[in-house]
Amino acid sequence: MEESETFNAVFTGAPITPDLVVTEINYNSNNDFEAGDWFEINNNGDIAIELSEWKIKDRDNENSYTIPLGTKLGVGERLVIAQKPLVFAAMHPDVTNVIGGFYFELDNSGDAIRLIDLSENSVINMSFADSSAWPQGADGTGRTLELANAAAVMNNPASWFDGCLLGSPGTDYLACNDAIVFSEINYKSSLTADAGDWIELLNASPIVIDISGWRFVDENDTLLFTIADGTILDANERLVVANDITKLNTIFPAITNYAGPFLFGLNDSNAELRLFDANGILQLTIIYNNEYPWPLSPDGGGYTLELLDVNGKMNNAENWFDGCLLGSPSFAFNPDCVLDIDNLNTGEFTIYPNPTSNYFTVELIGAGNFESAIQIIDAAGKIVMELNNLQGNMLTISTAQLTTGIYWVKFYTDKGVVTKALVKY
Repeated sequence: MEESETFNAVFTGAPITPDLVVTEINYNSNNDFEAGDWFEINNNGDIAIELSEWKIKDRDNENSYTIPLGTKLGVGERLVIAQKPLVFAAMHPDVTNVIGGFYFELDNSGDAIRLIDLSENSVINMSFADSSAWPQGADGTGRTLELANAAAVMNNPASWFDGCLLGSPGTDYLACNDAIVFSEINYKSSLTADAGDWIELLNASPIVIDISGWRFVDENDTLLFTIADGTILDANERLVVANDITKLNTIFPAITNYAGPFLFGLNDSNAELRLFDANGILQLTIIYNNEYPWPLSPDGGGYTLELLDVNGKMNNAENWFDGCLLGSPSFAFNPDCVLDIDNLNTGEFTIYPNPTSNYFTVELIGAGNFESAIQIIDAAGKIVMELNNLQGNMLTISTAQLTTGIYWVKFYTDKGVVTKALVKY
């Protein structure tokens, strides 16, 4: 009998480590968008991964879900793991790359998501929280946690942002394209020019939208404001909603497209604003703050929060800026900070220095010499200085008799009228 031969199998190369990442998390649904808890994983590697009988766990090792047989994730593919597949399907009927359900819940105060392979190796081990370092819009406001990119560090809160209402399960994040947006927020006026609290709504869509019966509310449900019947916004049209009409009219007497009053004040710290349509369906949420990286001057400094990009991330501080002194209610932001122009086409109108202490100069560049008049109006609407029969296109005016505060400088010529704000310190 011949001796049997022994063969040794030799494997070359390092074992392949799956490159799987959690790319989206819905851990606390809004009541209007109840989809159960769910999260999304993405195959960021260059080979398909067989996931059959791998385990999903949260931070409690006793909570476990076994991925069904035949589950495979191709290169670049995404897979949604839903706690309640039927509830998820009712909210996301077009999403088909879904498995589930797991019997445990993701903790609303923060939890872990772990993916364990057949050899008990931890392929994914990430944790999230609802603390202030993490995007706050994902904590019950209808938005989800979205990973900035597949190469980002999953355990770093700076790697995440709060995406669109309902999220983007099973697909890449896309711009939200909200039809109506909060385009400007005045949550704390300066003491010298108190216009009350107000927000500006913008129709960012290309069509006319009837917002009759829409409701504006902050994070408290006890008080809300209902927009009047017959309120229609054309494309790119704006509407100011104010909590004190008298104060708004005092500071902005030329504004006519406003609504109010709403019977609550806007908070400055980690504040949430919501907008519901006439059917009570949540259309928009935002959470803003008065701490860095949010602009600081809107917190009583006389400026407002201005939206940079209507298709940008609504809760991202980088999508908001402090534009002009007093803001630009009912108008698009103008980098020249011209507050009110009526048919003045004679040249560029400037005021400098502004802010000022002892004097300021008004100049019309390229206008030539002509007669003019100037009124200086205080924040209460009172004319405190009036100069008539002025000659030339450059005038220097003393402010020594003015008290500290914000004023309107109204410049009249036979060519038209222009108004600008002036700060005296």
